[in-house]
Amino acid sequence: MHPVRDERALDLLSALDARERVGVRELLSTTGCCESDLHGLLAELRAAGLVAETTAAGERGYRTTRAGSEALARLRDE
Repeated sequence: MHPVRDERALDLLSALDARERVGVRELLSTTGCCESDLHGLLAELRAAGLVAETTAAGERGYRTTRAGSEALARLRDE
């Protein structure tokens, strides 16, 4: 199974990749996901090695990993 299983996960990965790091509260307000859906998507992306936890503006946040950025670059090139 492909680690990015749907368009919401791909959109989330792209949004994270566009910025150095993003806080969880900001992700909740900008993605339109409820907390449990966002947590599930982030858990899948973390398990696939595409995102990692970080600190953003003093709170828990996420960033893309090198593997996540490279995967998006390959998709853009297709």
